[in-house]
Amino acid sequence: MKHISNRSFRLNERFVLSLKILSLSMGTVITILCAFMLTGSIYTFSLSGKLTLIEGVELFSSLSTLIAGVALISIFIRARKMAFVKPVSKKISKPVYGFSTLLALGIGSTIGSPLFIILPVNIVQFAYVSIISLAIPAVLSFLLAKLYSSMIIFSHHHDIESVGGPTFVKTATGDKSARYFITRFSLWIANTSLAAFSALYFVTFSFITFPRILESLGLSALSIYGLESVVIGLFALWFVINAFYEHKYLKIIGYSQIMMVIIMVTLVIFQGVWLGDAGHWNFTGLFSYSSGNVGFDILENTGYLFILFFGFQEIAIMTRETVSESKIPIVSFFLRGKKYSKQQYITFAMIATVFIATAVMLFDALTVFTLHAPYSVISKVSIPSLYLVGHYVGKRYEIPILIAFLLATVTTFVPALIAGSRHLRTLSEDGFFPTSLRNLSWIFTLALIVILALAGASFLVNITDFMVLIAMGMISLAPFWIKRKDPSITKKVRWISLIVGLSFFFVDITLYPQNQTVVLFGVVAVLISFMIYDLLSITTLGFRLFVILFSIVSLLALALFPYTGTLKYPIMLPAVMGFLSSPVPLIPVLLFIGIALVFMNIVVDKFAPEKVAIMGQM
Repeated sequence: MKHISNRSFRLNERFVLSLKILSLSMGTVITILCAFMLTGSIYTFSLSGKLTLIEGVELFSSLSTLIAGVALISIFIRARKMAFVKPVSKKISKPVYGFSTLLALGIGSTIGSPLFIILPVNIVQFAYVSIISLAIPAVLSFLLAKLYSSMIIFSHHHDIESVGGPTFVKTATGDKSARYFITRFSLWIANTSLAAFSALYFVTFSFITFPRILESLGLSALSIYGLESVVIGLFALWFVINAFYEHKYLKIIGYSQIMMVIIMVTLVIFQGVWLGDAGHWNFTGLFSYSSGNVGFDILENTGYLFILFFGFQEIAIMTRETVSESKIPIVSFFLRGKKYSKQQYITFAMIATVFIATAVMLFDALTVFTLHAPYSVISKVSIPSLYLVGHYVGKRYEIPILIAFLLATVTTFVPALIAGSRHLRTLSEDGFFPTSLRNLSWIFTLALIVILALAGASFLVNITDFMVLIAMGMISLAPFWIKRKDPSITKKVRWISLIVGLSFFFVDITLYPQNQTVVLFGVVAVLISFMIYDLLSITTLGFRLFVILFSIVSLLALALFPYTGTLKYPIMLPAVMGFLSSPVPLIPVLLFIGIALVFMNIVVDKFAPEKVAIMGQM
C-alpha cells in the first residue's frame, strides 16, 4: 500500500508539472500572437485616425487575451517560487559625472532627431503659432526644473536616493502608491516610444537617405555599402557599450557624450546660419497665420511639440552616477574655482539644458521659416532638415547636417533606451515586479521598441507626448502632495506645483482632437498600469479569478458584437504565418483556452498535495 501511495504521489507530481509547462507554453504562444495583433491594430487605427465601437470591442478582447497569456506565464513563474521580493539596490562605487557631463546628457537627449524631422514641418505649417507652442513647454519645463530642485533638496535632507522624477512621487505618496507606479510606468513607455522614433528614422536614414546622398556625391556602390556598414556598426557598438558596459566605461561615455553634443549643437547652429542666409533672413508672413482657432491651435500644437522638451529630465535619473561636488564652467572660473553640491549643480544642469535647447530650437525654427518652403513638399520628405539644406543651400552642405542628424539620433536613442530600462528596473527594485526582471529590463524595453516602431512615426510622437505629459503632471504635483510631510516646502512652491501639474494635464487633453486613437491607447496604457498595480497587490487566487472574469466579459462582448476580423496583423506577419488570416475567430478560441487552463490551475493548486502545488524542487 505504501508503494502504491508513493506511485500515486509521483503521478500527481507529473500531472502538475505537465500542467504548469503546458500553461507556460500556451501562455507564451497567446502572448506573442496577441502582441502582434495589438501592434497591427494600433498601426491600422493610427492610419485611419478613428475607432468604431466594434473595433474597440475587438481591441479590448485582444487585450484581455494578452492578459490571459501573461497570467498563464505567471502561473509557472509563481510555481518556481520567483517571489516579488524587493532586492537591495546596487550603487555605483565611484560616481564620475559632473555638471558638464549632465548638461551634455540633457542637451543630447533634448535636441534629438525630432528637431530635424518635426520642427521644420511645424514652423512652416503654423508660423508664429509654432513659436508660441515652443515657448509654452519651455516655460513649463523651466518651472518643473525648479520643482525638481525643491524635491532634490528634500530627498537629500531625508537621505532618500532619487532615481528620476518618479522617486519624488513615491516620496510624497508612499512606496506602494498607484500614482508612483503609474508615473514610472508612463515614463517607461514614453522613453521607449522616443527610442522607437529615433530607431525608426535611423533605419530609414541608413538604408534610404544616406545611400541616396552618397550616390549623389558620385561614390561607388561598394563605397556606399562600406560606409553604411561603418555607420550601422558604430551605432551598434555604442549601444552595446552603453547597455552592457556602462559602469565599466562610465567616464569614457561621459566624455564621448560631451564631444558629440558640442559637435552636434555647432553643426545645428551652422545649419541655421546657412538657411538664414539662403532665405535672406526674410521673416515676412511670420505673424500672418490665420487658419482656424489660433488659441486652440496653440494648445494643440503645444502638446504635439512636447516631445522636443522631454530629454532635460533624463538628468535626474543619473543621480547615482554623479559626484558629490562639481565645478560649473565659467561660473566657477570667476568665483575662484568654487564647487557646487550635487543638489545645486543637478538643478543648474536641468535649467541650463532647457535654456540652451530652447534657444537652439527657436533659432532653427526661425531660420527654416525664412526659406518660405512649400508645406506640401517638406511634409512628404523623410528628413526635412536634410532636404532644406540640400535644396536651398547646396548638396555638399548635406554632409555636416547628415553628421548632426546621426549624432542627434545616437544621443537620443541610447539615453532614452537606458532611461526606459532603468525605470522598469527600478520598479523591480521597488518590489512591483519579480527580482529576475531587474537584469532583463533592457530586453523588455528593446522588445517594446520593436513593437512600437511598427506603429509609425506619427503615432510614436503623439504617444510619447501623451505619456510624458501624464508623468510630468504627476511629478509636478509631488511637492503639493508632500506638504503635510515636510513644512520646509513653502507655500510658493506648492502653488507652483499645483499650477504646473494641472497645466501638464490640461495640455495633455488637447492631444485628443489630433489623434483619438493615440489618446485611447495612452488611456489604455494608464489603465493597464493601474490594473497591473492592483493585480500585484492581490493574492494569487484573486489574480486568477480576475483573469477568468475579465476573459468571460470579453467573450460576452464578442457575442454581442460578432467578430468581424477587423483586428489587423503587422505587414510582415502574414508572410510568415499565413494561417492567421483564416476566418477562424482566433481571439475567442484563445480566450477559451486561457480560461480553461487558469481554472485547471486553480483546481490543481487547491486539491493537489501542498508539496506538489508549490513545486519547490522542480
